Amino acid sequence: MSQHIGMDYSDYEWKMGRELLTNVLEHGMAAPNSVVLCLGGGTVRTAREIYHAGLPNTQVIAVNCDEEALKNAEADKKLLVGRTVTFGKDAGGFSEVGEHCFDMAEEEIREAMYGSDVVYIVATMGGGFATGFAPKTARAAKEDGRVVVSLIFTPFSFEDRNDTVIQEAIHGIRYYSDSTVVTSNDDLMFKPNMTVTRAFNIMDRLVVDTIRDTSQSMDNDLLLSVLEEELPQIMSRIAELTAPSKPEPVKEETETNTEEVLVAV
Repeated sequence: MSQHIGMDYSDYEWKMGRELLTNVLEHGMAAPNSVVLCLGGGTVRTAREIYHAGLPNTQVIAVNCDEEALKNAEADKKLLVGRTVTFGKDAGGFSEVGEHCFDMAEEEIREAMYGSDVVYIVATMGGGFATGFAPKTARAAKEDGRVVVSLIFTPFSFEDRNDTVIQEAIHGIRYYSDSTVVTSNDDLMFKPNMTVTRAFNIMDRLVVDTIRDTSQSMDNDLLLSVLEEELPQIMSRIAELTAPSKPEPVKEETETNTEEVLVAV
């Protein structure tokens, strides 16, 4: 609505604005349309948690080049990419494979994001598929005008990983994202007796809560924008529309003058 400030609205447009404002005040703004892209095998559990959380206006899409891992994912949609690159196998720990998979599936990824307001990119940076795929996904989402929120997890220190490649990928993700949250899996082991399974459960819960809180924050920001920018004009115009109508002037001709004289009756 704010893009219309300063324009002359018709009575119909102002009445529609009044009805919209009333609906907003009574029911609140609708949640933004969100797409959550869970990239790679490291996000299979996370995709399931988000999918079963039932977040409003949120579509969960699992993306992988590993056909077997993708079968285990639960999501609204599953995208098997890079068929001619890995032939349904994993990326073998090579980020270049993930990059090539994106190049082959870019049109499909952009189509999956179509109609969304916000794109969440969830990825574990292990140096393979997601490490190469995520930065290019963030770039495409930003080019298409989406709000991009990236939730990135780095491997445990005891895992085999290429820190240089991972940091380069995170730099690329940050560049194209409006907000980036990077969490080390090591930070999830905050208790001496913490198990890896428990740590992964915390990670999944963290992602779900972040997406929910971010969406609610966007709802509130949009509502405040409507109230601050539109409410004074809408209320002023409503007052005009509901004010008692003024008497219309009538025309009267005099015998000695041919000029029209306006007389209020």
